[in-house]
Amino acid sequence: NKGGINLNTSYETGNGRELRKEYVFLETTPGQGVYTWIDYNKNGVKELNEFEVAQFTDQANYIKVLLPTNTYIKAFTNSFTGILAINASQLIKSENKFAKWCKKFSNQFALKIDNKITSNKNGRGYNPFYSAIADTSLIITNNSLRNNLSYNKSSSVWDADYLYTKTQAKNLLNSGYEFRTKEIHAINTRVNFSSQFTLVVKGESISDNNKSEFFTSRNFSLASQQITSTFSYQYQSTFNASLIYLFGNKTNASELKERAQQNNIGIECRLSGIKKGNLNTQFHFINLKYNGAENTPVAYEMLEGLRTGINTTWNVNYQQNISKSLQITIGYEGRK
Repeated sequence: NKGGINLNTSYETGNGRELRKEYVFLETTPGQGVYTWIDYNKNGVKELNEFEVAQFTDQANYIKVLLPTNTYIKAFTNSFTGILAINASQLIKSENKFAKWCKKFSNQFALKIDNKITSNKNGRGYNPFYSAIADTSLIITNNSLRNNLSYNKSSSVWDADYLYTKTQAKNLLNSGYEFRTKEIHAINTRVNFSSQFTLVVKGESISDNNKSEFFTSRNFSLASQQITSTFSYQYQSTFNASLIYLFGNKTNASELKERAQQNNIGIECRLSGIKKGNLNTQFHFINLKYNGAENTPVAYEMLEGLRTGINTTWNVNYQQNISKSLQITIGYEGRK
């Protein structure tokens, strides 16, 4: 039926030569980069395995630049994109009780694959669904899969979602392969007690794996679970306040069995319509427990850039529309 199922797909393939790459980190305008440098071994030298994706704006002082080499590899390329949306309310015309329950479901699925592979054995050079990431013939891959199953989405009282995402990334460098996979299962529920009060509860189970052939200190396999509760108050369209509590647990499947536990209590407020401006404020009180050494890439990942013990973070952001085509934003972030 019209609007019940929507499908879009595309597929491309080719072959050619792939250039091996190296990369360096260059310092840029403070706060305008992506990465931060952490001198793990305290030798004052900026080594490639000491750069992390910055968790906070004031640390984002470096960018990653890929440099070509003189080494080429023959490679087959293939890419695939698929988007599928299913709306049961448009497909089912029956009005019995079971049909009415089924009509409350909807699903959105998206898949994107980009591969470069040196072997065409069994046609894998043209097969975008070949994703054995540990296979050395698969030299580059960037894959993402996302599926969102919703129930009662159109309700103004309550709804629920089950979200599954999986990403894979692999790069070929002069120093060897680097690859990372991340898989997330999440359940999200929303309950509107009235037009002013809303409760949102989200539970997540996450598997995060990183492997580097050259920088073994960057290898980790994290399993984490977290639950977040957000209770919000909305006054007309001008003021919103939210009280947030997050509990999280992370474990690294290494010989050291590093483990991190987080309790996070926060409050966020938004004030709109101040002479065509918006004011947003956030304050979080975070208690972290960690049983491993803090000065490592694994610790930075597990502690999300913070430290063991009591942490506080805050943020103030103001946006002002000066004219129809001009807007100014002033922001301040802090942590202790």
